[in-house]
Amino acid sequence: MNLKKVFPNWVWTVYFILFSFSIPWYIPKSISMQLTWGLPFWIVLCIFVIVIIALFTVWIIKRFWKD
Repeated sequence: MNLKKVFPNWVWTVYFILFSFSIPWYIPKSISMQLTWGLPFWIVLCIFVIVIIALFTVWIIKRFWKD
């Protein structure tokens, strides 16, 4: 069984970095609980990173997925 490589290796590295930013382990507690737009900052940050991941996924599919 011969599987064709669709995506370059750097794509998986970018996904790893983006997903690691979506988990707010690096934010100090004092900042993470401050309200931004009525939500704790860590939730706003997670939503922002998830939107970036979705946009990156769309771009990757349009650029590299030829089928």
